[in-house]
Amino acid sequence: MKILVLKAADPNRRRKVLTSHFGNEEEMRLWKWANRLAAKQARDAGKPASGPEWEAMREELFQSALADPASQNLMTVDWPTPESEESPEPEPGVEGKSELEALMTQYPHLFDESGNLATGEPMNLAFDALLKMRGV
Repeated sequence: MKILVLKAADPNRRRKVLTSHFGNEEEMRLWKWANRLAAKQARDAGKPASGPEWEAMREELFQSALADPASQNLMTVDWPTPESEESPEPEPGVEGKSELEALMTQYPHLFDESGNLATGEPMNLAFDALLKMRGV
């Protein structure tokens, strides 16, 4: 019997950035950028471009670029926008709410005093009215 273990990929490692750290401007994955820059900085400091010290440097570069890409002179290519920058989504069911109000004015006998649908036969009539209103 064979056991196959799959490691889930970190979606942050697949994010792409536009960088000019290595001469010409190019698009690459953020993780690849962190690997290259950490290796370059380690070699410039006369240290090996592998090992635990290099891995810590790479991880620090990666995390700082994730937190604030502009601080590392990176432009994001395909990143999702933060929630604070997203436009507010319309309240779910707003369209249905206006349809319900239209139904209540057109067919008041299908609803009780509190605005709920009446049960039994009036419920079937309300469903038919909604289908008729939608043109189905």
